[in-house]
Amino acid sequence: MTREEQLKEWVEGNSIHNEENDVCCPDFSCCEPKLLASRAEREAFAKAYKEGDERTVDNMLMMFLGAMLPGAYIAGDEANYRKEV
Repeated sequence: MTREEQLKEWVEGNSIHNEENDVCCPDFSCCEPKLLASRAEREAFAKAYKEGDERTVDNMLMMFLGAMLPGAYIAGDEANYRKEV
């Protein structure tokens, strides 16, 4: 299975672990079904990936990783930055 095939299935809600390359879906939902991102998030990720928008892809991957590891501080994840008042 190519990454593009896996991504297409994931966007449709079919979280398939890529056994050929041992690659999880971007949100890890192939191994933890409860982590399946919303359809809008899956579509946004796929669009960014196809357009080569690495910043958005990286930010979303950090968001998905953060959901998998609740309470963990993920360096580089914009959700961890606090606006000073």
